[in-house]
Amino acid sequence: MRIYWHFYKTILFVNIFLSVALVLMLGNVTAYAVLFATLGYLLSMGVLRFFESNTMYLYYNLGYSRLRLQLAGFLFNLAIAIIFYGLIRWFIAQHISI
Repeated sequence: MRIYWHFYKTILFVNIFLSVALVLMLGNVTAYAVLFATLGYLLSMGVLRFFESNTMYLYYNLGYSRLRLQLAGFLFNLAIAIIFYGLIRWFIAQHISI
């Protein structure tokens, strides 16, 4: 589990910044969790694969395949996106009352 978290940490920071940039371009804050879970994750994986391809040898030597790491990363990302979605909905409900 520790190796999966180590792999995901490299994706997480890129994903946060890419998702914020996408939300700023679209102008829809409520779409952050969806962008974080889908497009942000895919773009982050592409950036990671392009810039840190040599790092994958560490995981290969430990016996982890790229598919296993990406699947675990996606599940981590999905859990965090659900938490973000709940926080955003709660924040909007607290501060915008009709």
